[in-house]
Amino acid sequence: MLNRIALALSVFLVVLPAKADTALIAVAANFADAAKEIETAFEANGVHQIDITTGATGKLYAQIKEGAPFDVMLSADRKTPAKLIDESLGIAGSAFTYGVGKLALYSTDPKV
Repeated sequence: MLNRIALALSVFLVVLPAKADTALIAVAANFADAAKEIETAFEANGVHQIDITTGATGKLYAQIKEGAPFDVMLSADRKTPAKLIDESLGIAGSAFTYGVGKLALYSTDPKV
């Protein structure tokens, strides 16, 4: 999964103008830790930088609606990117699922 996102960011940065050496990435809070790992690995080549902003998907959506200049959004759901694309605030055909999770309950109490 991390390789897939790193590849997507690499492809994206290849098409940026030469002056754009920092990509602004909006990342859903549930993916923040993984995004920081990707940032470290991606920036290791010394060519491009990533500036990550984390937060709730809804708040990131509101920021984009208000003109926040994000280049990429990693959302916690499928509906929000689709909504941004429908509102001409995203690129048609660019959305993809980068991960699938399962809800789990963990407890140290065996009675739960």
